[in-house]
Amino acid sequence: MPQPKLIKQALDEKPPGARALTLEAGPGIYYLYDENHSVVRYGAMNGAYYMDTLAGAAKVQGPWADVYEAVMTKRVDTWFGELKRIGGKVDLILSDFEMGDKAESFNWVRQPTADGSDPVTALLADPRWPALRAQLNARGKPYGVSFDDAAMKTMKDWTSHGWRMHVWFDVVTQGYVAVSEKRLFLSN
Repeated sequence: MPQPKLIKQALDEKPPGARALTLEAGPGIYYLYDENHSVVRYGAMNGAYYMDTLAGAAKVQGPWADVYEAVMTKRVDTWFGELKRIGGKVDLILSDFEMGDKAESFNWVRQPTADGSDPVTALLADPRWPALRAQLNARGKPYGVSFDDAAMKTMKDWTSHGWRMHVWFDVVTQGYVAVSEKRLFLSN
């Protein structure tokens, strides 16, 4: 991320109402790198990690971003706190959080594990799974899909022709985006 003082200088050249920041492209605010890596480099954002590594021998990334949220909170609060401290004014923040097709989608299940086990086994054993399952089941109910253990064990076979993949993508992606976006709004 550029230094806040450089951003303030650029924003000061713009009239009120036109002072916009964009937080997309290139290494920037969303990248975590090796602070939360799994056993195998897997996920989007060019090796930048935002998914928690689940406990257990599989050493697999899961669909949560608790570690990422803590890092993002500190990073955003620090950067925008400094911008505010030096008098920077922002009228609009544009954000583009793209994660590719592996981490947040149904392809998550295809990541390799340290012990050769099925990533779904680690997911089902995680204490956060029941809450996520409840969200998925609630979102999937209108489409006649549930996320019981048997359905999850077939995750590798989900396709875009079935509702489970779409519901998973919707619920899990919203969780990732909410982690990063809420700090931007709370900081300003």
